[in-house]
Amino acid sequence: MSKKNRLRKCTISLILMCIVTSFYAQEEQIKHYFGGHVSLGKSDYSSAGSIGGLSRTECSAGNYFTIGFDYAYYISDITEVCTGLSITSNDIHQASRYFGDFKTYEHNEKFFIFSVPLHLKVHFLKYLFIDSGVCFNFHPSMGYTWGAGAGIDVGAEYTFESAVSIFAGYQFQWNFLNFWNIFSSKENSAEVIKDNLNQKGFTIGLGYRF
Repeated sequence: MSKKNRLRKCTISLILMCIVTSFYAQEEQIKHYFGGHVSLGKSDYSSAGSIGGLSRTECSAGNYFTIGFDYAYYISDITEVCTGLSITSNDIHQASRYFGDFKTYEHNEKFFIFSVPLHLKVHFLKYLFIDSGVCFNFHPSMGYTWGAGAGIDVGAEYTFESAVSIFAGYQFQWNFLNFWNIFSSKENSAEVIKDNLNQKGFTIGLGYRF
């Protein structure tokens, strides 16, 4: 075999080796995350305050608790697209007063929000992250049905050699309870967006990267 042929075969072999190694590295690269989280804190309810029927009802919010299931996919070395499903329970206090009656009738109830988020999570300074985006909500209570929201989480995350990942952070969430009514009631859009339930608190999570 001539020296030229040997050089050609070595070159081809080296190229094939690089392609196989590159493909294997891509297959082994961690791209996915699956896990769960819990959040708790204080919520704040505000409304346009309409009067209906023969009574006026005023509402206020207390504590909230969220449990969620998360999925994320790396689109770059430091950026992930995140989604999932979460269920939030809010403590709501209602005080009703009927016209002509000086007595106030009070009771507490749970206001549940079923939410599907679509967030972008950016990692920086090795362990820190900021996670923000929108969500689509369903909350069949208190006269509300469909809504939308926006949120931001800031915290720290650590992934062990076993690929188990833990994180903790501070959470802000804004839920617009009558958001979809803006499109069907443009003349009252300014009033519609006043119906909201805002949350702020702590969140912790546990998951696995693969």
